[in-house]
Amino acid sequence: MTALPLLIAEEMDADWSKVRVVQAPADMKTFGNPAFGGFQNTGGSRSTAGFYDKLRLIGAQARAVILTCAAPILRVPVSELSTEAGFVVTRKTGRKISYAQLANVRRPAAVPEATIADLKAPERWRLIGHDVPRLDIPSKVNGSAPFGIDARQPGMLHGLVLRAPVQGEAPVSIDDKAAKAVPGTVAVVPCLTGSASSPRHHGVRGSARCTEGDMDHECPRPTIRQRSDPRGVSAIATIHTKAVSISRDAATWVVV
Repeated sequence: MTALPLLIAEEMDADWSKVRVVQAPADMKTFGNPAFGGFQNTGGSRSTAGFYDKLRLIGAQARAVILTCAAPILRVPVSELSTEAGFVVTRKTGRKISYAQLANVRRPAAVPEATIADLKAPERWRLIGHDVPRLDIPSKVNGSAPFGIDARQPGMLHGLVLRAPVQGEAPVSIDDKAAKAVPGTVAVVPCLTGSASSPRHHGVRGSARCTEGDMDHECPRPTIRQRSDPRGVSAIATIHTKAVSISRDAATWVVV
């Protein structure tokens, strides 16, 4: 959220203090990560590596467009213009025009291209390689940052994953009658494949009441597991309810 827009701002010569970052929408074709096979995700220190040249070229092309728009206004050829932190500057006279003043200027019919040769040399970097505070830290610290767990949609349900106490176990039977009787419970869905997804998948661990002999090993209660095994802990069922608290309550009444 900081490094990627910073790459554009560096080559664009934008004033970083005025940059505002907006989260990209779900659009894998447009925003897919080249280092992740085009999937729109991040992790494994692949974001900067995957987008490094691509975003710098975007910034360089944006700068070229800005210079092209500024040339007729300043009445000098593009070759006599330069940029510095949000301004276009004439090399000979030092006259300036801000990027903001050019925002409503019609872009050129032929958009200038940018190549690797147009990118800044490291000695000209103002942002890359410098100590720039992360933009996401304040909102994460004060709790105002929206996370996936905060998503709300009309009529949405909350899911809780009920897991086996030992990796690889599967229930012989699932008695969900008592769980379904809990007010607000909509469904208990068995996970026959041993895997499941849920809106609260990583944050909530369910517990189950186990009847003797229904599993390969004695089932302790509650069951709270960490995902230390890369395959995860075998899922028994997902419980879908109208509130998170109801999911936790209903989970305790599932008998496996």
